[in-house]
Amino acid sequence: MQARKLEAQLDEQMNSYRKLVSAKASTKVDAAENGLESGLDRLLKQLQQVNSQMQAWVSSGGSEMVSHTLIRHQEILQDLTQEFHRLRASLRAKQEHASLLEDFREFDRTRLDLEGGVGSTEQALLKEHASISRSTGQTDNVISQAQATLGALVLQRSTFGGINSKLSNVSSRLPTDSIIVVGTYCSLLEFSNSIFVECQHLKIMESTLVLASAKDQSYDDPPPEREEKENGIESDIEVERSCHLQVAIDKV
Repeated sequence: MQARKLEAQLDEQMNSYRKLVSAKASTKVDAAENGLESGLDRLLKQLQQVNSQMQAWVSSGGSEMVSHTLIRHQEILQDLTQEFHRLRASLRAKQEHASLLEDFREFDRTRLDLEGGVGSTEQALLKEHASISRSTGQTDNVISQAQATLGALVLQRSTFGGINSKLSNVSSRLPTDSIIVVGTYCSLLEFSNSIFVECQHLKIMESTLVLASAKDQSYDDPPPEREEKENGIESDIEVERSCHLQVAIDKV
């Protein structure tokens, strides 16, 4: 009976304390807050004492019904205690948050007062501190970029070193590998030569159109000058192709 009475009082005061925590928005600790916390703490201790007395009576040979009732009261006490600790922690967190906001507002007011004083020493010190902070941040950024660049260069160096060693290993293997490498190189060289020849053909066509429009003659009867120019360009193409093939043969 006494345990139920204490639990009812705890429920009533816990509801009031819950409303207080929800509406709390300042750092000041009022009398109502202190009264609720102390009252809840006192009631929880009393309920704990009652449960301890019931536990001692059950241990000395009490009925099984009382044992079940004791378990229920212990669960209620545990729930109420956890709720009280949670609400009190939430209240402390709100008070700390409000205190930090108040400190920030005070600092802002002080800064505005210092900025309002023309030529004051405090204002000069604040400006110097801000300048040093900006310079430090910029220096940190430059150092970070330099470290990132150094890491990239080291990675590139190791990559190229690995490529050189792999090429050396390939060249020292079976002749078939060398033939494949040379054949691939010659194919790429031939492809580049074909692209070059196509570009030269386009240049020939462009020059042909220019000459045709300038002299107003038929394409079927080209002038000797244009034929000589085209023959000279084609001769240059053949010479350059021969040079590329000779370079490829020399590398092989």
